[in-house]
This record gives sequence, structure tokens and C-alpha cells, in this order.
Amino acid sequence: MIAVVVKNHDGPGGLGGVQWAQRLPGAQDTRGELEFSDILSGVAGQWWKTDLDESGWSRQSLPEAPAEGSTMLVWHRLDFHLPAEQPGVWVPWLIRLHTKGNGFIYLNGHCLGRLWQRGRQSDYYLPECWLQRGPGRKNVVTLCLRQVDQPAVIESATVMPATFYAERR
Repeated sequence: MIAVVVKNHDGPGGLGGVQWAQRLPGAQDTRGELEFSDILSGVAGQWWKTDLDESGWSRQSLPEAPAEGSTMLVWHRLDFHLPAEQPGVWVPWLIRLHTKGNGFIYLNGHCLGRLWQRGRQSDYYLPECWLQRGPGRKNVVTLCLRQVDQPAVIESATVMPATFYAERR
């Protein structure tokens, strides 16, 4: 068993400078090299970028079931296409998400904000300047979710026009 004690006295936070402290009574001495990273694989690999090679990723349909042996942090990518803009009409777009877990949401490589399981927001505005419109132009929403009290999952995701705010110009 490994016990982690974090003392942070006005420092940057998190785990850093990992070292062995003391062996607990009755525990086997398995001291050796410790490996740790101060940066997550998804962050290091920039998994939110649109040009990411997804060939090693598995596809799932929504609603998804939590994966067996779920990890603490799960990355998801959702692709969608939007029609070309109509002259004289402005229609904002949003994504409606129902998820479990806390994390971040990205649109085409840009961070849209945080996802919170408690007191959560479900509708996220998709800024026009970051959207790809028209035939053959793909948009990518990336979610990085951390489990809270249950495994992190996406229950539903819908990209839709926010017609209430649409304008004729």
C-alpha cells in the first residue's frame, strides 16, 4: 500500500518532488524507483487539438456505459458538421451536454470552460469564430472528465442552433 501525504504551504499545489517517506508497520519494503509525471498524458499529447490522430481511440455510442476498470480521468472527442451560413441570417450554435464528472470542454482546440457535476451547466455556447461551417468541414468537441462519486461518463450530447437568439441581418 502507498499512502500519499501532500503538504502544500503556499506552493503551486499537486504532487511534485516525490520521495519515499517511511515504511508503515507490517508493510513489505518495496522501495525502489518511483515514477511520476507532473503533466497528464492528454495534456502532453494535446488531445484537444483537431488534427489529433484518433486511430487508436475506440468508438462508443451515447449514452455510454462506464468502462470497466475506469480510470480517474477520461478523454472523449465528439465530431460534428455544420451547414454553410445563410446570407442575411445569423444563428448561434450551442452544445447541450449531460455528463457525470468534472472537467474541461474544448471546441476545435480552444478551451470553452469547465464542466461541473454539481450545480452543473448543460448548455455551452459555441463561438462562431471557432466553428468550421460548410460541407466537409469538421468540428471537434473534446471533453476531459474526472470521476467524482461515480465513473465519468457522457449521457448525451446534442449540437443545436440557439434559434431564440437568431437574427435576420
